[in-house]
Amino acid sequence: MREIAAGVPVVLWDQVAPVPGYVPSLSLDTSLTTPGDPWIVMIRSFRGARPAVAASAYIDASAVLIGDVTVGDRSSVWCNVTVRADTSSVSIGDETSIQDNSCLHEDEDAPLRIGNRVVVGHSCTVHGCDVGDDCLIGMGSTILSKARVGAGSIVAAGAVVLGGSDFPPRSLVAGVPAKVKRSVTDAEVERTRENAAHYVELAEQHLDEA
Repeated sequence: MREIAAGVPVVLWDQVAPVPGYVPSLSLDTSLTTPGDPWIVMIRSFRGARPAVAASAYIDASAVLIGDVTVGDRSSVWCNVTVRADTSSVSIGDETSIQDNSCLHEDEDAPLRIGNRVVVGHSCTVHGCDVGDDCLIGMGSTILSKARVGAGSIVAAGAVVLGGSDFPPRSLVAGVPAKVKRSVTDAEVERTRENAAHYVELAEQHLDEA
C-alpha cells in the first residue's frame, strides 16, 4: 500500500474513472499521482458493484462508500460518513444530505432507500429501511431494518425506530422505542425542505473551494 506521508496509508480506487463530485481534502504531493493513476479515495467497488455518484453530488474525502451505492443529483455525503452496500443496495435520492459521522448499511433482504430532499443529521444509524421524501432524521437517531418512515416525517434526535415499524407520512416520531407523537405541520415540512436546500447550497460551496 502506498503512503501520502510516512506512516499514513492510502486506500486506492480500483483502476476506474474518478467519481464525479468527489473532492479530496488532502494536500497531495503531485509526484504521487500521474495521469491514469488510481485516485486516492475511500470509495470502492465490492463483488463487481461500484458506487454511482451523480456529477452534481458532493462526497467529502473522508467519507467511505462501498459497493452498490447510488447518490443522486445535488446530494451530499459529509465528513466521516460510512455508506456500505455489500449484501444489497443503498440508494440516496436527489438533494439529500447525509451528515457527519452517520452510518448507512443494508441487509440482504432489506435494501436501504432514502428519498429526495431528506436531511439525515449528524451521527445517525440508518439501516436497511425506507425513508420517504422530505424527511428530517434527527441527530443521533437510529432506524432499523425493514422500518418505513413516510414522506414528510420527522424522526426526533436520539429516537430509535424499531425494525419493521411503519410510520405514515407526516409523522413526528420520538422516543425509545420511537412512537408517533403527532402529525407534522405544513410549516415543519417547509423547514425540512429549506434545510435540504441549505445543504445543496453548502455542498456547492465546498465543490467550488476544491
